[in-house]
Amino acid sequence: MLEHDIDDQLRELLPRLRRFARWLTRDANNADDLVQSTLERALSRWESR
Repeated sequence: MLEHDIDDQLRELLPRLRRFARWLTRDANNADDLVQSTLERALSRWESR
């Protein structure tokens, strides 16, 4: 998969990820932190494959 394809997919998924994280945490700041750390972890594993 090309890098721009991943970027496009993440841009499309980001609002849903943020809504889900907000539902889990009930706090906008914690939700943003959760999404950021999750994406960092996922992308670092994606790059190391």
